[in-house]
Amino acid sequence: MQDEQEVLFSLNTPFRLTSVELDTKLHIWKVRLITTDEDSDKTKKYLASLKEQMIEYTPIIYFGRRLLIEFGQVDRASEYFRILLKLLPYNHSDLSAVYNGVRQ
Repeated sequence: MQDEQEVLFSLNTPFRLTSVELDTKLHIWKVRLITTDEDSDKTKKYLASLKEQMIEYTPIIYFGRRLLIEFGQVDRASEYFRILLKLLPYNHSDLSAVYNGVRQ
């Protein structure tokens, strides 16, 4: 497969940067990487944590939490949870999480 011109890899494949060079003739940057297993444990723990968070919350709560935690949009997240308070019935299973979201 010496004549192959493409490289396939998984998005969660960790790489170590070995060099970066500017090819002035071709006007491109050449980046050399090597695969490594160094961070595979960290990646696995991170993905497990994300999966756990997604299981813990229903999609409507997870969306609000993403606004709040990952995107830092506190005002939008609070407004989102306030809207949910108006829309959800009084006995909805997510109400405690909605109140918690409004409080943040």
